Amino acid sequence: MNKALISGLGIVSPAGCDEEAFKTSVRDGYCPIEPLPEARVPEGQNAVGAPIAEEKEREGRATRMLERACRQALTNAGLGEGIDCAIFVGTSLGDIDSTLTHHKAQMESKEEAPSILPFQPENLARHLATKLKLNGAHVTLSCACTSGTSALGMALDWIRLGRAKRCLVCAVDSLNDFVLCGFSSLWALTSDTPRPFDTARTGMALGETAAAFIVEDEAILKERNGKARAVLSGYGASGDAVHITAPDRKGGGAQRALDQAINDAKWEANSVDYLNVHATGSLYNDSMILAATRTVFGDYATKLPISSVNPCTGHTLGAAGLAEAVATLLAMEDEYIPPTPNLQAPEADDLQLVRDNALSRPVKRAVSLTTGFGGANTAVAIELPKGC
Repeated sequence: MNKALISGLGIVSPAGCDEEAFKTSVRDGYCPIEPLPEARVPEGQNAVGAPIAEEKEREGRATRMLERACRQALTNAGLGEGIDCAIFVGTSLGDIDSTLTHHKAQMESKEEAPSILPFQPENLARHLATKLKLNGAHVTLSCACTSGTSALGMALDWIRLGRAKRCLVCAVDSLNDFVLCGFSSLWALTSDTPRPFDTARTGMALGETAAAFIVEDEAILKERNGKARAVLSGYGASGDAVHITAPDRKGGGAQRALDQAINDAKWEANSVDYLNVHATGSLYNDSMILAATRTVFGDYATKLPISSVNPCTGHTLGAAGLAEAVATLLAMEDEYIPPTPNLQAPEADDLQLVRDNALSRPVKRAVSLTTGFGGANTAVAIELPKGC
């Protein structure tokens, strides 16, 4: 079975629009959440979120952010345009900003609206294929917050099976009135700041991010004398089958995804050095993750460092899992474990919920767990190449 190696990455986020800036923000526990006074949310609610400053009020943000992150990843991997490379895109809503802009213009002018086909989620992959001249297959996945890590899992399978030698795996979602109104109507948003795992947490804050990885077959990477940044060792996925928004309170689905990823990597659970989780500051989501962690890791759960970097970007829908995987890999390379921003009163005293400051220690193996609406759960197992 072919080995899948990560050779490049890219990130465009409120916490930094390049690798170094993002890494510093994650290590420092930076939380860029700010008031959004112009947001159109239900009366009586105050919107906060994490926009990318330079992208405010610009049409086509998702497409532009995604292309930027992908170019970073290609350059970082020592690759250029015009190569044989499959494209896997994860997104919840695609470039919905453009759809909203054109719809608003049509409503105001009373003229016939232009086609929204160029702004459908699947067009992101077509755009990348054309702009970057990548002639491999292109696939778009939309499965809530797990879209990005699902794309990463599919790339892993394709590399292992020999269906592709090289994959561009990327994910994006933007911050806009549509998602703000949707989450506000569920009363899922905080009005101040997200506090994952904190007993005083009041909900999530939305953000926007684009993230990208280059994943290559070991043989083709050696052939071009490329460098592996990490090994993509395992993947797991499950569904709760419980509720359209609420998770399984006991964490059954998250547990199965974690077990699958660890078993797929052929690891022992107690060999994992760090667990990065998609804790957003939502009441039931965060508690469910801790329940799953206790089940999967048993007694070792009390020794396993756990953190969520979600407040560094805000909740970025389909891009969340891939951004968290980028944060995990960067932390592994620099031998630290990120803190969970804003965590002051942890709900679990028996677990190592990292808070305040990053922990300085080697991390050879890590798992990144993503959970989403509809009971979607994914986990990816990442390890540093031997010799690192």
